Amino acid sequence: MVPWSGPSSDELRTGAGVGAALLALSSTGEVVLLIVLLGAAAGELVVGAVALMATAAVALRWGTTSLDAIGGAQTVLGPAAAVGPPLAAASMWCAAAALILVKPRGLTALLFGVTAGVIVAGPAGALGQVVLRGAAAVLGAGLALGAQRFAPPAARSLALVLAAGAVGLALIA
Repeated sequence: MVPWSGPSSDELRTGAGVGAALLALSSTGEVVLLIVLLGAAAGELVVGAVALMATAAVALRWGTTSLDAIGGAQTVLGPAAAVGPPLAAASMWCAAAALILVKPRGLTALLFGVTAGVIVAGPAGALGQVVLRGAAAVLGAGLALGAQRFAPPAARSLALVLAAGAVGLALIA
């Protein structure tokens, strides 16, 4: 009998990241599950902490942990980063920037970038909004890959500050 070795930690992180991106893009499920999947995909404490704070800011911004409800609200009201009180919108910009600047390893950066784009522009919406939201996800992925390669190591510290700021802004908005 051949022993089964199971998936490697890299395979598990990639699977968690793909799951997180699918949750965010489909606007289905719970923010709590998105936090867990992003943290597992990160495989690093700082990256996981930024993911936790960024997704907590999203839940605080919309007043719910349901991605379905958040997607529905963005369909009716518009992208999170452009509607509502200015502090609440700024919270979403900070959360997205934190996810990009935290520089997760490997292809996980793509997944964090897509999630950042979805935070700013929203995961769901009318057909006319699909192009905007798709472009935001692609732009977020590109920025995350660029940050991974070109941003200085201090970008991680800035990402922590931005993520904490996102939560703070969402709380006071």
